Amino acid sequence: MKVHKYLLHSFMHNKLRTTMAVLSVLVTFSMMITISLFFATAQETDFDEINKWVGYDIEVQSVGHADLNPVYMNITEVEDTLDTVSGIESVNPVLTTYGMTLKGFEPNHFFELIGTYDDYQAGFVESSVGEYRLGWGECVLSVKAAYSFGEQVGKHHATVGDKITVWTVVDEEIVSTQLTVTGIYEVSGRFRWENPYAHGSYVVMNLDYLQNLTGLENKASTITITVDQNLYDLQDPTNPAKEVEAIAKNTASKLGEDYDVSAPKAAAIGNTTSSFLTSLSYLFAILLPAISGILVSSVMNLSVEEKSQEIATLRLLGARRSFVLKVVMAELASILAFGIALAFPLGFLIGQATIFLFQLDMQLTGLELTGQLIMQIAIGVGVTVLFSIMPIIRALKTNPAEAINRVKSSGSYKFVSSEGVDKKLVLGGLFVFIAIMISFFSILWFLQSIRSGGEEICIAAIGMMIIIPASLSVSLLFLVPYMETIITFIFYPVTKKTNKITRKSIKRNVRRNVSTNIIFGIIVGILILFSSMFSSIMASTRESAEVGIGSEVKVDMWENEMPISDLFTIQEIDGVDTAGGATAFKQVTVSDVILKESTNAFAIGFDKNVIDSVYQQHVKLKEGSRSDIRDMDDDDVTLSTDVAERLDVSKGDKISITVERDGGTTKKMFFEVKAVVDQMPGYVGVIGRNTDVDGIAFSLEGYSKVFGISMENLTYTAIFIDCESKAITPQVVEKLQERFGSIEGVWVTDTQEAILGQQIVMGVLQAVFTAISSLLMVVALFSLLANLYASVKEREYEIGVLKAMGLKNLDVLVALMLEGLAIALVSMVIGVFSGLVVSWLGIYAYNSVAPLQLSFLPPYAVMAYLLIFTAVMGLAGSFLPAILVARKPIIALMKRIE
Repeated sequence: MKVHKYLLHSFMHNKLRTTMAVLSVLVTFSMMITISLFFATAQETDFDEINKWVGYDIEVQSVGHADLNPVYMNITEVEDTLDTVSGIESVNPVLTTYGMTLKGFEPNHFFELIGTYDDYQAGFVESSVGEYRLGWGECVLSVKAAYSFGEQVGKHHATVGDKITVWTVVDEEIVSTQLTVTGIYEVSGRFRWENPYAHGSYVVMNLDYLQNLTGLENKASTITITVDQNLYDLQDPTNPAKEVEAIAKNTASKLGEDYDVSAPKAAAIGNTTSSFLTSLSYLFAILLPAISGILVSSVMNLSVEEKSQEIATLRLLGARRSFVLKVVMAELASILAFGIALAFPLGFLIGQATIFLFQLDMQLTGLELTGQLIMQIAIGVGVTVLFSIMPIIRALKTNPAEAINRVKSSGSYKFVSSEGVDKKLVLGGLFVFIAIMISFFSILWFLQSIRSGGEEICIAAIGMMIIIPASLSVSLLFLVPYMETIITFIFYPVTKKTNKITRKSIKRNVRRNVSTNIIFGIIVGILILFSSMFSSIMASTRESAEVGIGSEVKVDMWENEMPISDLFTIQEIDGVDTAGGATAFKQVTVSDVILKESTNAFAIGFDKNVIDSVYQQHVKLKEGSRSDIRDMDDDDVTLSTDVAERLDVSKGDKISITVERDGGTTKKMFFEVKAVVDQMPGYVGVIGRNTDVDGIAFSLEGYSKVFGISMENLTYTAIFIDCESKAITPQVVEKLQERFGSIEGVWVTDTQEAILGQQIVMGVLQAVFTAISSLLMVVALFSLLANLYASVKEREYEIGVLKAMGLKNLDVLVALMLEGLAIALVSMVIGVFSGLVVSWLGIYAYNSVAPLQLSFLPPYAVMAYLLIFTAVMGLAGSFLPAILVARKPIIALMKRIE
């Protein structure tokens, strides 16, 4: 018989079994495709954002180039060298120097003077007025620079068409030039900001014109390079920017040791979630097919078992093992081919339906991801085949003699028991789980002890957390028969006649039930893991918003700084109870008095009202009190915990602060530590524990003293506002928007709105994930169906004997459905326990390294939903095989004794 005819015959006589296998492949692979599409879309969106804020790929500067000590390079020399480097698309020289506006004989405002060519268009234009035109004697201003020139042109800010005069220093002499403003542009990612005193304030002019003005013909301070954007491979889980980094390294080797070469966009991609999302996408490409692989393996095992006599007969008639292998592999290939062919359109459809139903602001880019999807499909097929090795081997080992022996022994082999769980499987799973626990807590200790390198270890920890549910489920398998027996016994009052039969069946078929237990455990574990994370984040949205924003309302000045007088205006707004302002961050060097330890830190100053305006319950102090912070004078300072621990100082100790002021002078002063703060609302990224940067806080008087700025010239970058009542907060926000909303770079944030926004986003994510997980639960239903179908087929003779002894069809139906319900519920319990353990560990890990702490909250609603859903699925999944055998005539069940 030809292989294809044999397969067709087999499929026609085993429609249910084949349908279950195809459906399991269809559901799991379609979910894998949908998830891959969502992750890939997120990567594309992330990459688009990076392109906006980091507009060029490679940057070249001369060695020794510094903010106050620029070292210029010869453009022709560098460009000639770059011509020998392959992969470069364009080279753009940029000349940057300092400019100033003068008030009398003193500098009034500092800004960047930037010279470029008109065709240099990297980065992202946030806002624009006029034209971006850089003719001879023409310029483009940033919004902040336009305000700087307002006094010079007699307006609130300079506008298109105004004539402005800029001064710069050339060979220690001040030179000036008059420029015509052709446009006011807010541009991100096009220029490298060098002047710390003029961040965001810049004047862009023609490169040749600036070179002529400064006497720096053919010179540049920076040369930016762009490459083909297709060189960034977002589907590479190891390093999406490795080809660009290779070009940067080649550039560095060609230019030699006199130049510094960096790849800022590659670094930005490396610091985002791109690689992590790709890795997670491939992880799902292994995990989801593993689920279907277990089920397909069960179906294949059942198929080989049912056809063992046929295979033995074929072997007896002269068929080689190669023919048997072709038959089994052709059956497996057919199941995969049908399932995967249907999974592609279904995966796209589910993704589009999710976007439509939840009104997500995204567009799937699946047509561009053929290569990635093919790779993941290949991985999925490999995993599925790997799980099917055992039934394939079993088919190949079939002995021709079984064709005779099986006929002789028919009627007795039906009562073969598969009681017990393989001890090696349980012991191995338990040891794996213990090893992962030890590794996991070791990493947490490492993260708490060493701040550097934490990101990579966090990703490794997350990867291990995905393994934990599976290993924990395996290690708990030894409890399964006892738990299933207990659940069965609970229903004893309503199943007295068949309860013992069900318990005996569960005890004898533990190994067969393992596949269902593992599939249910993994699926439910993943669902509980992510649901716990979502519910914990949802429960912490209020604290997250309050700690992040710092007060009921916050006014941030991103581009412009607010004079102290504006704070008084805010305090007079109806509904405002208290309002306090904080200054810009400036860098200082902090050390203990004897200079044994030192560190760089960002310093801020805030007025006393800030302590009254920020949320009271979220100010976490390690040493000192709120009144100590409020009552700081100009010789006092508050430290973040990290700074205090690094310097080994406490409340009452003296510290040394060194700062470099305008003009290059260095000033050293001593201050007393008044308080040590674990966390300060509104300053989570600076004043807190385990932050990326170290922070210290002064009173306004102390800040003025450190940086040599008079009190009347101090400006705020943040205002914290406490309203008289929550009911009046929206009106206060509206008035603040009317007052400051039209100013470029000013943002008014309402904590209540932020909380609502976070809850909506997390709610949508949780709903999407629950929908996906519910579909995966259908795979668990197929597993239960296949398991019971195999069990029923194996026990047909036994059931026929029981029916001959008087057992009714309804009793058979009840016994088998109770068995399916017990298997499903116990599997769910294992998954819930595993998921809760891992989610608690995940939140513990996050709290160990993050300044904002999450509260662990089990997803009680999801657990209740799972209980109901599993009970219904358990009964539904066992009904079909149960009704098939219950309705069979006794003679059909016992026909093999003929």
